[in-house]
Amino acid sequence: MKKKSNETKKSKRKGRVRSIKVRLTAYFGLLSAVGSIIIIIISLALFSNSIENNSKKLLTDLAIQTTETIEEKINGQLNSLEVLANNPSFKDMDVSKNEKLSILQKEVDRTGVIKIGIADLNGNITYNDRITKNISDTEYFKTAVVGKAVVSEPIIDTAVRNSEINYAVPIRNKDNKVSGVLVAMRNGNDLSNITDNLIIANGGSAFIINKQGTLIAHENKNLVFDRINLLEDKSINKVGDLGIVAKDMLNNIAGTDKYKNNGVQYMIAYSSINNTGWSLGITMSRNEVLKEALNISSLLIVIAIIILAISSIAILLISRRFSKIIYSNVSYVQEIEQGDLTIDINKKLLSRDDELGDMCRSLSNMQGSLLNIINLIRENSNKIDASSINLFKLSNEVSFESSTVITSIESVSEIVDDQNNLLKDIVSILNVFNEEFKRMIESIEKIDTSAKYIKDLADDSGNDMGNVVSSLDITTIEFNKLVSKIVEVNENVESISQIAKLIDELSKQINLLSLNASIEAARAGVHGRGFDVVAKEIRKLADVSNDSAGNINNIINKIVNDTKAMVSTTKEVSDELDVQKDNIHLALKSFVTIIKSVDTIHPQIEKTIEVLEAVESEKEQILEKIFRTTDLSEEILMKTINIKTSSDNVNMASKKVDSSSNDLTSLTNEMREIVNYFDVK
Repeated sequence: MKKKSNETKKSKRKGRVRSIKVRLTAYFGLLSAVGSIIIIIISLALFSNSIENNSKKLLTDLAIQTTETIEEKINGQLNSLEVLANNPSFKDMDVSKNEKLSILQKEVDRTGVIKIGIADLNGNITYNDRITKNISDTEYFKTAVVGKAVVSEPIIDTAVRNSEINYAVPIRNKDNKVSGVLVAMRNGNDLSNITDNLIIANGGSAFIINKQGTLIAHENKNLVFDRINLLEDKSINKVGDLGIVAKDMLNNIAGTDKYKNNGVQYMIAYSSINNTGWSLGITMSRNEVLKEALNISSLLIVIAIIILAISSIAILLISRRFSKIIYSNVSYVQEIEQGDLTIDINKKLLSRDDELGDMCRSLSNMQGSLLNIINLIRENSNKIDASSINLFKLSNEVSFESSTVITSIESVSEIVDDQNNLLKDIVSILNVFNEEFKRMIESIEKIDTSAKYIKDLADDSGNDMGNVVSSLDITTIEFNKLVSKIVEVNENVESISQIAKLIDELSKQINLLSLNASIEAARAGVHGRGFDVVAKEIRKLADVSNDSAGNINNIINKIVNDTKAMVSTTKEVSDELDVQKDNIHLALKSFVTIIKSVDTIHPQIEKTIEVLEAVESEKEQILEKIFRTTDLSEEILMKTINIKTSSDNVNMASKKVDSSSNDLTSLTNEMREIVNYFDVK
């Protein structure tokens, strides 16, 4: 199942690598396409601009040449008419009118004009066909009569949809004075024929306007017959916005411009016709001009498509090569992802000196770093696991020892409590003993005979008791040493040392109490038997205290390195206690002898009173010591409770340590499982 999942992941990532190849091809293909489109647009714009500029120049040259042609034709007509006007028959006033008209007829037949007429200075004109009229109000007559050759604007006859142009030259007499005007009427379409006969590429056309902006020549004769004025007529259907250009045509000698008609953009070049006030315009559709540019753009598009196809193939091959390298790196990463850190990266890829080589070398370095990290984690996890196990064991030991201490403390607490109860019983017994002792004093006063002997025995007992006291002093010194050692232990384990100190103090007081009880029992004789029972119970309590102290010392031996010194000191105390026991035995023997002597010399108790008084004093001391022991027992009980509380806290802390060690073990196990996922062999 895991293998299948891995294959699925690989196939998906392979698909992604392939998509990178496709994306690279698409991106660079798109970039090439955009670049080609930009180049085509720029080239087309430059080429179109060049064609447009060349077309403008050609149109301008054509307009200038056409105006020159029109000027030559007009001048030719005027020159021909001037030659005719210089005919002597026209200069000689004696030549008859009929003869002159005959000459005019011949000229009409020769030149093909409509008609020719002679006008006097008043504007009365007679044509070759004998028709007369007055032309004095016409501009061409007014100009010619002052001695200038002139051509009129086309005169439109809207009824017959026809037009005419009059060429007028002055007739001079022999004195070179203007004697009349020679007028030749020609077809007004001659101008339109000139413009119509122009060979203009790409469907171009020409027109002429007069100085008022009225069309006088156009391929559409209806516009001429309708006398369309470009400056005034706003009809878009007729001339479009050509009227805007007409102002520039009349104000400038030559130039170029653009205008629209019926949504089609046109180019226009214009030039003025000298001596007429007219202006010639040649127009050409801009689309027709740029048709070649469009053809070239189609060729550029084909070339761009070919370049795009070639570049796409090249990009595909290059991206395929790169994608193979990327797929190799992806496969390496997939192996690392599956935990295999033992893969070997192709040395050819590592030896590349480009970014792909850097990527492979980085992958190899990452593999080495991961190997080092995994090995280090594995070693540290083993160490942590071992430490957690030791910590778990140690926490268990601490928990066990703390439980033992708690149990011992509870036992000591019970013992101390029992001891307090016993001490209270002892006080009660001593009170009873005090009453009996008073009655005993009254009886002892009757004993005089054995007083001296009792005194001697009492002296011996006093010496023995002196030895006991000395032994007790030594015991005190040794126990002080023990206390010093316990203080040293307290520096290491503060809470546990308190237990040892209290128990040692308890044992000392109990031993002293036992010793004093034995002495007093021996002195009391028969009446001290009950007290002797109490002394035995106290001795048992001392034994129990010693046992408890031993248990606590065993616990301390496991925790504190200073227990050896304390054991040695305890041994010395034990030896000294043995000596005390021997002295106590001697004292007991002496007291036995005293008792026998008292039984023997019962009547002789004369000096027993002094001993009894001493006993009275000792009794008070015993009571005082018992009270002190009671207070000390209560203090020990309170400290025992505090120690138990501290032990409980230690036990709880050890349990927390135990729980933490378990958590640490679980975490190290999880970390080991993760690390074991990687193959680093």
